[in-house]
Amino acid sequence: MKRLWLWALAGAIALLAILLITTSSTGATSSALGRGSLGWRGLERLLDSRGIESALLDRALEHRDPILERPEAPGAPTPAPATLVLGFPWQRGGLGWDPAPVLGFVRRGGRLVLATSSGATPSVAERRLIDALGVEWEAQPRAGALRPLSWWRQRRRGERWAASDNAPFTAPLVTGSLGGIARPPRESDATVLAVDGEGAPVAAVFEVEEGEVWLLPSQVLANAYLGEPGNASLALVLADNVSGPLLFDEFHHGLISAEAQLAEPAGRAFDAAIVQLGLLWGLAVLAFAWRFGPAWPTPVQLVDAHRSFLVGLGALHHRLGHERQAAGALVRRMAAYDPSLVPPDQVETMLRHAETAPLLELARELCRPPRPRELRSRGARSRELQTGEQR
Repeated sequence: MKRLWLWALAGAIALLAILLITTSSTGATSSALGRGSLGWRGLERLLDSRGIESALLDRALEHRDPILERPEAPGAPTPAPATLVLGFPWQRGGLGWDPAPVLGFVRRGGRLVLATSSGATPSVAERRLIDALGVEWEAQPRAGALRPLSWWRQRRRGERWAASDNAPFTAPLVTGSLGGIARPPRESDATVLAVDGEGAPVAAVFEVEEGEVWLLPSQVLANAYLGEPGNASLALVLADNVSGPLLFDEFHHGLISAEAQLAEPAGRAFDAAIVQLGLLWGLAVLAFAWRFGPAWPTPVQLVDAHRSFLVGLGALHHRLGHERQAAGALVRRMAAYDPSLVPPDQVETMLRHAETAPLLELARELCRPPRPRELRSRGARSRELQTGEQR
C-alpha cells in the first residue's frame, strides 16, 4: 500500500511538471506576440488602444522596401515617416543578417526604435547594427553574491533608472538586471530620457542624417515592467511620436510567411548540419574499416593420418618396453615407404640413432610436417604410382 502511494505521488509530480513546461511557453522575448514577462504583447495592445495600427513583419527587409518607404505620388503630400521596431535578442536569422536596408531607411528619414538585449554581450546582428549606428556598448559590472532573501528582493525591485531633466516624464524607468547598456554616439546631440547612477544615458533619442533612433533597453517595454509609471509614460511618449505606419519586426522572432519560407535559403545552419553528418559518416566508416590491433594469424591445420598412426604406434611400443626393435623397424619401413622421409644414404645413420633415441622422439622427428619441396616430391610420386596402377 505504501508503494502504491509513492507511485501515485511520483505520477502527480510528473504530471504537474509536464503541465508547467507546456504552459510556460508564452512567446518570444521582445516580440509583439510574446505574452511572457519579457514579451511585448502589452505594448502592442497599448498602441492599439491609442488608435495606432501596427503591422507585423514576417519577411526579411529589402533595400527601399515598399512596406516602409512608400513611393511619393506626383503632386501628393509627402507621406509621414514609418516607424520600425527592432527588439533584441532575436530567435533566428542573425548570423547572415545585413543591416544596410535598416540603415538606409533611417538615413532617408525613417524612425527606428532599437531595443537592445539585456545580456553582457550583444548578438552578432545586434553588434553589426549598433556599430553601424555608432552606438557604444558598455558592459555592466556584476554584483557580488547575495543571500537568497536579498537576491529575491533585488529581483522584485529591479533596476531603477532616473528620468533626465529633458524627459517628458518624471518617474524612473524600471528594468531587470542588465548585463550591458547601449549608449548613444558621443558626437550626436542626443535627447537623454533616462540616466544611471553616474549620469550616463540609459535611454535616448538621437538623429542619424534625416531620421532618428530611439535607443533603450528592451526590458523597458516588456510586459513585466510596462505597468511601472515611468515605463508606461515612455511607451505613451513613443506612441504620441508615431505619425506614420508602425511595423514590428517579427520575422527574426519566428514569424515567417510561406513565401519567405520558400524563398529563404537554407543558410549556414543547414550547411553546418550537413558537414557534421558527413564528418560523422566518415568517422563511422573509418571505425568499421580500421583494424583494432594486429592481425590474428590463421593456424594451419595439418591433417596427416600416417603421422597420427605412427606417433600412436610409437607410444604403444614405448609403453610395452620394446621400442628399440620397433625403432629399427620404423626407420626401415619409412625408408621403404617414402625415400623423401629417410633418404637411402641416411638409413644406416638413422638406424644407429634409433638404438639410443626413444621411439616416440624418433617417430616425431620422422613424421614432422613436410616442407613445400617435400610436398611437391610426394605429389609427383603419387602421380607416378597412379599412372603405374592405371597401366
